[in-house]
Amino acid sequence: MTPEERENLAFELQMLIKLLELHNENEDKIQSMTPEESLEHRLDIMEEIARIQKRLKEN
Repeated sequence: MTPEERENLAFELQMLIKLLELHNENEDKIQSMTPEESLEHRLDIMEEIARIQKRLKEN
């Protein structure tokens, strides 16, 4: 992995973490998703965070 790729992944990771925090903080205000959709969305974000963290640790 090049330094640029690593930097891009680290930035993506920071943005996903921030998105998850915002989603968690504003869950009660999100009207475009059902509670099940909201949960699924957050789980998808957490899976992507874990994937990126694993990739960064491997390299």
